Amino acid sequence: MGITGECMKISVLMSVYAKDNHEHLKKAIDSVGLNQTLKPSQIVIVKDGPVSAKISKTIDDCRKTVPDINFTIVEKEFNQGLAAALNSGLMVCENEWIARMDADDISANERFEKQVEYISIHPKISVVGTCISEFEENEKLLIRKRIVPAEHSDICIMAKTRNPVNHVSVMMKKDAVIKIGGYNENFGTLEDYKLWLDLILHGYKFHNLPECLVKVRIGNGFISRRSDKRSIDDWSKIQEYMVLHKFIGKKKAALNNITMRIFTHLPMEMKNIAYNYFLRKQ
Repeated sequence: MGITGECMKISVLMSVYAKDNHEHLKKAIDSVGLNQTLKPSQIVIVKDGPVSAKISKTIDDCRKTVPDINFTIVEKEFNQGLAAALNSGLMVCENEWIARMDADDISANERFEKQVEYISIHPKISVVGTCISEFEENEKLLIRKRIVPAEHSDICIMAKTRNPVNHVSVMMKKDAVIKIGGYNENFGTLEDYKLWLDLILHGYKFHNLPECLVKVRIGNGFISRRSDKRSIDDWSKIQEYMVLHKFIGKKKAALNNITMRIFTHLPMEMKNIAYNYFLRKQ
C-alpha cells in the first residue's frame, strides 16, 4: 500500500433494525473492523428504531475488540427505512471516504485495502464498488455472483436498464453524496439506484472492481421480495426519473417497465432460472 493509501481514513456506514439477527450482525461488524487488512478509523451504526438488547450488546462487544476504531451510534426513535437511516449516518461520518456495509453481509478481509489502492491511483473516481457473491445461510456455500461492469462508460450503459452498482460493496466520497442531496427517501427499495443516477447525472465518475469482495446473505424469499407490487412501483418511479432527465427515452422506459412486469408474473421456477442464468452467474 502506498503512502496515500496508508493516510486515507475510512468511515463505515451501517444501518440495523429490530428484525436483524445479532449473530449475523457480529459477523458483519467483525468483517469491516476486526478482520480488515486496512482498518477504518470509524464505524457508524444507525439504529433504525428500537432494537433488541442482543443487538445493542453485540455492538458493544464488537467495539471492545477494536478499541482503535471509533464507533459512532445514531439512535432513531422510529423505524424510517434504509434511505432515511443512511442519511442520518452520513451526517456523522468523519472521513472523506465512506464504505457501505449491511448488517448481515460479510466483507472480504482485503476489501478496503483493494478499494483504497484503486482510489489512490485514480483520484477522479468518486464511487468504487465491487462484484458480490451470494449465499443463503452458510457463507462458505456461495450460490451465485452478481457481476457488474468495471468501467464508468459501461456502468452508465447498464444504468439505463438495471442497477449497475452493488450498494453493499461501495466506497464513496462523502462530499459528492452530500452535494447531490444524499439518499432520496421517496424511491422505496431503489434508494441506491437513484443515488447512482444522481451522481452520474452530476458528472461523478464510477468504477467497479472485478473481484467479489462482499458476500451477501440473500435468505429465503429473496426473489419474491424483488418482484412484488412495491418493487414494480419503485421501478416505475426510476423509469420516470430517467426519462425526465433525458437519461433514457420513453420507449426504453416502456420496455424496462414491460420487462419488470413480465418477470413479476413468471412462475417462481422461471424466476429462479432468470436469476441463475441472466441476472446472476452461478
